[in-house]
Amino acid sequence: MIWIKWAEMKQNIVMNIEFQDSDKRLDDESGDYPRQAWKKHEFKCLGWVETDDDGDELGTRRECWQRIQAGDAGYCQVMNSTSGQVFRVMQTTSLSLKDDARFTCELAKAFSSFRFHAKGYRHDPPVALSQFNSLGIIMAIYEKILPSAFASVRRLRDVGCTLPIELWFRHDELSTDNSVLLLLIEKFGPVHLRQVFDERIYGFNVKVHALYYSHFTSALLLDADNFAVKDPTPLFSSWAMKHYGAVFWPDFWHPGNSIFNLHAQSLVWELLGLEYVDMLEQESGQVLVNRARSKPMLEQLMYYATHRPNLFTKLKLVWGDKDLFRLTWLQMRKKFYYNDRRVPGTLGIVNYDRQRYCGVTMVQYDLNGQDILFWHRNTIKLSGRDDDRRVWHTLQELPVDADDSALLPKIQSFNGDKMHTICFTTTT
Repeated sequence: MIWIKWAEMKQNIVMNIEFQDSDKRLDDESGDYPRQAWKKHEFKCLGWVETDDDGDELGTRRECWQRIQAGDAGYCQVMNSTSGQVFRVMQTTSLSLKDDARFTCELAKAFSSFRFHAKGYRHDPPVALSQFNSLGIIMAIYEKILPSAFASVRRLRDVGCTLPIELWFRHDELSTDNSVLLLLIEKFGPVHLRQVFDERIYGFNVKVHALYYSHFTSALLLDADNFAVKDPTPLFSSWAMKHYGAVFWPDFWHPGNSIFNLHAQSLVWELLGLEYVDMLEQESGQVLVNRARSKPMLEQLMYYATHRPNLFTKLKLVWGDKDLFRLTWLQMRKKFYYNDRRVPGTLGIVNYDRQRYCGVTMVQYDLNGQDILFWHRNTIKLSGRDDDRRVWHTLQELPVDADDSALLPKIQSFNGDKMHTICFTTTT
């Protein structure tokens, strides 16, 4: 069984993921779920069965090719044609999917095999680990984000960070002779350019690929629009990193207040074969990983990035890479340090027309839960033009000491109107 234990250690909240040998899983109680990936020719779809939100059948059925949409409660009934066993898979309530998600039960084979393929996956070519204990920073970049990347690298040097930096990009999106990249190498090194040639890797998955193939033993994966307030180098020698080998940061959202539909009834838990975990969602603008200690998780992350069809995307179960890291560690039953003593703060302005605060930049904290460490411009990006707007004059901080997610501040997302962006603010 998996559960979450919140333990206070030296003013830090540490997430201990404890496991019992029984390994009771979400689907194993009734024994009506496949225990291994489907073998060739043994999968047979019988159709979709409508239920109420408690799982009681209502008598209505659909063919395997007929569409199931958000709000439909039921399950795909499938059979092992060799053994004759019948299983319930892709079981949904009216809240399991985001409003625009759709699927048919023809997806049930890939869905119910996913957890097994992910755990056994080994990427080719394999990851190479340096014999030296090297530390560094990784950024995934593309042409439009270059102004932010340039400013972020320069900011790292301004706050005294001398760590080497790898800039990763698809070979068909940027050239190694790009003038901005050459200037970064010349003025703010050590900076190394790393290209991605795998056609399966694009978008947010460049970050996963970069973490997998980085030359650093331990790496801080930093979004290109994320800015260090102070030198992040001490993170690598922190107690949390030494003890756990992975440090993650929280998002605004939690199961009681999520715009990404990550809650107890989300279909993602069945996909991964996990019991529901009540915790703040992850924000992946900064991810700290000892790669040498995390090789099994890196392999699984690469499966998440390369499997087709991509079930996370197709079923809209997570947003980009936002929660993939914590979900990988949870599925692999590995401990990590969750720096969630406080909900992230925001930097923004007061919209006087609407008499409302508009937060446009996420504020993340150092491991002591007090000092601001990163400013993540995750709505309004830098353009590199002279008319880039100043978008901060107010800092909103949200101290949180409660273990109960029901007591966490409620964050709202709304249209910023004249700001031409999405705004974030608290309702408490």
